[in-house]
Amino acid sequence: MSVWALLPVKRLQGAKARLSDILSEEERSALARAMLLDVIAALKVANRVDVVALVTDDEDAIQIAQDNGCQAIAEPELKGLNPALSHGLSHAISKGATSALILHGDVPLAKAEEIDELVGFVQGVYSVAIGTAASDGGTNGMALCPPDCLPLMYGVDSAAKHVTAADDLELLVTHLEMDGLGLDIDQPDDLQAFLERAEQGHTLDYLLATGLDKRLKERTT
Repeated sequence: MSVWALLPVKRLQGAKARLSDILSEEERSALARAMLLDVIAALKVANRVDVVALVTDDEDAIQIAQDNGCQAIAEPELKGLNPALSHGLSHAISKGATSALILHGDVPLAKAEEIDELVGFVQGVYSVAIGTAASDGGTNGMALCPPDCLPLMYGVDSAAKHVTAADDLELLVTHLEMDGLGLDIDQPDDLQAFLERAEQGHTLDYLLATGLDKRLKERTT
């Protein structure tokens, strides 16, 4: 079996606009880079992931991929998250992928053990395993066997939509709530939750080194 992990990265510069009330554009860009590095680090030590690939046209993200032993898959001309990931999955299949994991770059608490657990549910059988965002019902992580077994429906309430689509296709479905993978960083409260739980990593180092942790604490007092 060959398992490819795909990370969609639209752009790092000016990312995470919903944090603009508390972080400058430069800070948000640096935060996005730090989170992406944490996710890549978890994927690189996961036992059940063979290839890590970023689906992106962002030059900074491409450089990060090269620096960290990952592949970079250029986005197709048809814009949007679902078309980009579908293109990435097709590329992975053309290179021999038998299973795939889609993970996002804003889940810096994701653990290698969680990644291996998610992938483990889809080995050798037509199946889908979904790790849900704790806050909004999004799909923070999804394992697929084979990689093209399910139409992608990222967007509002995507986890429920993916489960429904998998049921309609009579695929084996596993729906998981995971501690680290469940926290995606979109809002200021997400950053505060991250700081309460994080023990190490690029994201924590950045928040502490720049004093952003103190700014967040002042905001809640």
